[in-house]
Amino acid sequence: MSTNQEDPSSTDQANVELGGTEAQASLPEPGPGGTTEEAVLPANDDDNVEGKVKARPSEIALCLSGGGYRAAMFHVGVLLRLNHDGILRHLSRISCVSGGSITGACLGMNWDEIWKGTSGSVADSKRLQTYLVKPLRDLTATTIDRPSILRGLLWFGTVHNYVTQYYENLLFKDKTLQDLPTEQAGIAPRFVLNATNVKTGTLWRFAKPYMADYRTGKFLNPKTKLSVVVAASSAFPPFLSPLKLRLEDYENPTGGAENPLPFSRDLVLTDGGTYDNLGLQPVRGFGTLLVSDAGLKWEDDPNPWTDWFNHMRRVLAIIDSQVRAQRLINLMASFTTGKRRGGYWGISTEMEAFVKANNKNNAENANKGLPPNPFTPLCCYKDARGISMAVPTRLAEMSDLEQEALINWGFAICDASLRVFCRNAFPGKAITISDNATFPYPRP
Repeated sequence: MSTNQEDPSSTDQANVELGGTEAQASLPEPGPGGTTEEAVLPANDDDNVEGKVKARPSEIALCLSGGGYRAAMFHVGVLLRLNHDGILRHLSRISCVSGGSITGACLGMNWDEIWKGTSGSVADSKRLQTYLVKPLRDLTATTIDRPSILRGLLWFGTVHNYVTQYYENLLFKDKTLQDLPTEQAGIAPRFVLNATNVKTGTLWRFAKPYMADYRTGKFLNPKTKLSVVVAASSAFPPFLSPLKLRLEDYENPTGGAENPLPFSRDLVLTDGGTYDNLGLQPVRGFGTLLVSDAGLKWEDDPNPWTDWFNHMRRVLAIIDSQVRAQRLINLMASFTTGKRRGGYWGISTEMEAFVKANNKNNAENANKGLPPNPFTPLCCYKDARGISMAVPTRLAEMSDLEQEALINWGFAICDASLRVFCRNAFPGKAITISDNATFPYPRP
């Protein structure tokens, strides 16, 4: 069944936001981004083959975007839907940014507990509630950004230290990168939690085997606390950023392309979304990509401020928006040209866009004598999308209604992308996309 979309460079924004294809994957393209990080990491890295991005045409990667607590809850719904069809167990890589790192790190540190006693590819829903959903709902019911900023301004200490303390006390405790699972095909993915290195302007990756960027080099088997890692990944500028990390405290460094002092003495990190809010850079070689985007849409302003300060903020927001849009266009192009399989879904994507795309694909299939793809979207309650999009990009207390709307909406929009674009996106995997998934929470 062919579900290719038009070239996204010529489609409207709704189509670009929708994305997805079932075309067969070929060797990976260079991918979005303007650097060659993989090309200059040490050649013995398993993401590197003779200085080039390693092709993983049969493997699946999941990207969890930034977006504060909003993203953390939205991605919970996504993970529940992926688990429903056994996709979660088949992931080889989960790349997380900012609010997505909150969810990803919680999933990673509890991975073994979630799958305990499970021999198949679908985790027990009660264990997911215990080790993923409840801890994240408890965290997102607590405001940590504003008190951290106030304490950082009024008392001794830094804002990022207070954010780190909140993360440690409320969720991660003493867990470190070494408490994430070891990557094993069909058993556990590698988790990559992304921040931005302000010194070098590159993506800094935290993972169990190493933390690194291509200019600073690698630090093997780091024992960095997950609370510190997530605080770095979610260090929204300007108030929660930057986070400083002493590299002199780490062992087993390997040299990067440029590793003189002061680059190898310490790190100055900011939110991973500053460099790549979708987390695409670490998954360039994978044949199947599933991209979950909890970022909000660009909003027009008919009366923009003209004073220097607010005008500069608006200009910087335009620059950031265009960089993100270009990454998304590159992703859509890789789907359209058949370089990758998979799908993209965004928190702002309208369900009707999937209905129209499926109708178009069915019309094309009818002309080719192919059977139609059955798709009736989950009947999400009317305000789920609106409630979800109204949640600001903060680490601020959410109500039960907001949490459940976000989880349900993430579940529903992921379900739509899987059923419209990903029926045949997992060759060689024991994965069948089902049409009988039900909402995690009752609809009001």
